[in-house]
Amino acid sequence: MGSQIAGMSRKSSKAGLPPGTLVHIGRARTEHPEIKIVAFGPESHRSETMPSWSDALRGWGNEPVRWINIDGVHVPALVEDAGGHFGLHALELEDVMDTGHRPSYFELDGSGMALVLKMIGLGSKGRKLRMEQITVVVRPDAVLSFQERKGDLFDGLRERLSIGKGMTRRRGADYLAYRLVDTVVDHYFHITDHLMDGAESLEVRILEEADTASMQELQRLKKMMVQLRRAATPLREAIALLLKEPPAFVEAETVRHWHDVHDHLLQVNDQLEILRETFNGLMDLHANGVNQRTNQVMQLMTMVATIFIPLTFIAGVYGMNFEHMPELHWKYSYAGVWLVMLAVAGGMFRLFRKRGWI
Repeated sequence: MGSQIAGMSRKSSKAGLPPGTLVHIGRARTEHPEIKIVAFGPESHRSETMPSWSDALRGWGNEPVRWINIDGVHVPALVEDAGGHFGLHALELEDVMDTGHRPSYFELDGSGMALVLKMIGLGSKGRKLRMEQITVVVRPDAVLSFQERKGDLFDGLRERLSIGKGMTRRRGADYLAYRLVDTVVDHYFHITDHLMDGAESLEVRILEEADTASMQELQRLKKMMVQLRRAATPLREAIALLLKEPPAFVEAETVRHWHDVHDHLLQVNDQLEILRETFNGLMDLHANGVNQRTNQVMQLMTMVATIFIPLTFIAGVYGMNFEHMPELHWKYSYAGVWLVMLAVAGGMFRLFRKRGWI
């Protein structure tokens, strides 16, 4: 954990700097950013990787729509050049480089909009979430997307664009932006399904044995749920702002699709609320299981102590060493005392069994 924290740039590093100063806040990265252009229209498609932003501008082309994707927001000069070309204000560029920024929506000067959201996938073996910030900037004829690193959820969309399948090739940049956000939101359902499956398995496990490992698993699932909530709830609010007054270049049909994304986020939040209640119930179930197991142990110890109380009394009586105890001189006194003690213990044991205490 310490090494992970050491590799993160914190917001405190910007203390005292003027507003709009571009400082990367997030996991430290050294790789060279990758710039990809996908330009398309109803009858055309072109995909290229550009070494620099100046090369991307030279390869802009005449296609109706261009999608420029930049993997890497840790180079201020590139973020400033690309974002400035699309009309992002210095404060908005600052948000692009802050990978812990809350999902949000803002309109651009002139004609444009931008969305900051979290792209979430399952990590190795589904034990944790793999989160990445993505900023989608939309102009009437182009979409610019900033990602933290290489690799995303959009390979299926890229393939459909290349083969001309679906509506995206025949629609504008506003529809492409919707498809990017919709793809991210659809994967939120994969996370909620994974959490629900985990909750069901955990319930069976807790009913069998409420141990420390099950509590640790419950805390892990709750942490994943909180991470998803922090991504989904603000995004729902951001898209609600978009729908309140959509930019003029967003077609009416595309607005209907944005309403669908908003409905999906409402469903995600409903599922998260169900998960929250489920996890709270599992915590209560675990606590009850621990209490029940403690009570069983205490019951067993109490019964053992109860059985030994009369035996201790008998042993105490014959351990007083009085001189005038006639039975001490009886040949079979030792065996007799043992028989009495065993009879008492056996009788009490049978009584406990008869009453269902054992």
